[in-house]
Amino acid sequence: MGRHATRKARTPPSSTIYSSDLASTLPSGVRPSTSGVRPSLLLLRVSKLFLFLSVFSVAVEFPEGKAVFFRITTEFSLIALLIHWAWGDHEGQLATRAAKLVRRPLFQAVTAFVFFFVLSSFFAYDTHTSFWSDLVRDEGAFQMLHYYLFFVLSSLLLNTEGDWKWMLRTSLGAAVLVVLYGVAAAVPLPGFIWIEGIPPEFGFWKRLVTSGFRFQGSLDNASYAGSYLMFSILFALYLWVWAPRPKASRTILGYSTAVLFLFGFLYLSGTRAGFAGLLAAMVGLAVFVILRAGRVRRLAVAVLCAVAVVVLVVFLIRTPATRISGSRILSFSLGESSAKLRLGAWKTAWRGFLERPLLGWGPENFPVVFDKYAESHLFTPGNTFQNTWWDRAHSIVFDYLAEGGIITFLAYCSIPVTLYTTLWRKVRSGDGASGRSSSLKVVSQQGLLFATPIGYLTQGLVMFDAFPIYLSYFTFVALAIYTLGNGSGHETE
Repeated sequence: MGRHATRKARTPPSSTIYSSDLASTLPSGVRPSTSGVRPSLLLLRVSKLFLFLSVFSVAVEFPEGKAVFFRITTEFSLIALLIHWAWGDHEGQLATRAAKLVRRPLFQAVTAFVFFFVLSSFFAYDTHTSFWSDLVRDEGAFQMLHYYLFFVLSSLLLNTEGDWKWMLRTSLGAAVLVVLYGVAAAVPLPGFIWIEGIPPEFGFWKRLVTSGFRFQGSLDNASYAGSYLMFSILFALYLWVWAPRPKASRTILGYSTAVLFLFGFLYLSGTRAGFAGLLAAMVGLAVFVILRAGRVRRLAVAVLCAVAVVVLVVFLIRTPATRISGSRILSFSLGESSAKLRLGAWKTAWRGFLERPLLGWGPENFPVVFDKYAESHLFTPGNTFQNTWWDRAHSIVFDYLAEGGIITFLAYCSIPVTLYTTLWRKVRSGDGASGRSSSLKVVSQQGLLFATPIGYLTQGLVMFDAFPIYLSYFTFVALAIYTLGNGSGHETE
């Protein structure tokens, strides 16, 4: 009896919010559960909440509002995580997870790109503009640090498939809000930005599909909307693959409707870059599945053939369709004015790169390059000031070469190279399976990891990175780190 009497009473688990003494004094019917949420776990949830909220910054009105909302939500997410790390992470789980993360090659590639991007701002022609930028374009080094913060937080906090499902659902919800904002502007509802150039007496549908109108949602630029919706469609496909029953009729109907809905507004944006990027991604996905899958090769061949038919039909009917609908998304010609202006801007960027080849002119300093090297034939009668004076080269290749130099450009290229290298190793190892016999879910996940950079890089050949594109791209890279690092297994919190 003495041996048992001197045994020390066990301390209640730390997850209990209320003490045992307090709970024992309450009636049995109103006693609180001993499975309450720990304050440290609550801080993690708060951090995740602000991280999810930051995705909705694309739906905020005006570029200034988007930037401010994104910065505040990501900073609050960081603050909650730091408080958890300082006072609640007694077992060092966060530090262990961070130590594993920094050893990931893809994380190191993103870190190197951000480091040289910020470094180029300190050696820029105009260092103040390069670092702080302004709240219109707002893509200077200070904003890049916030993109990197969003990327790090996503990589640290979202470490289960359930977390990433919520992130992708949040991204789709934000995309729907972007679209609904543009629809409200087409009504138009009071307080929403008016669609310029469309007569007010036009009805809603006529305003939405009329010739010359390019849908831009809440993103203030139709080109942004096209590329952003391309990512949203690919994120919807990720969720489709992750669905518990992807072949169920309700699942097929739901995600097919979502994809067609987003694609419809991508078409209305008239963005050829986003359209071409989506087609390239679909071809890449089909080719990957054909090469990897065994049982579903027929389906993959059918998808590839369908994409080929769509591309063929687009090029066969693009002239009459353009004449009828007025949509520029089906019009491709190197002789048109926008193509000539882009070629001129690329030539200007190349000359600027040759003058400062290492770290370039600095982020947000392309206007200096354009003013110095732009050829006079770009300023032709009839062209507006907006069309003949550019603050971007309208190509991720020439933008990063001119503004960041060869060092930043190579660091930027290391991201997709590292991703494909890691993906290739994972495919070779079979991810615990026997190569070609991997499940359709695993093959589809890997196929989307293979296809998404193809779509992004394709649209980027004639488009520059901006807020909604950076947000989507960093989300994808963080998702790739999780998928490639965990495979079909899931870490626990």
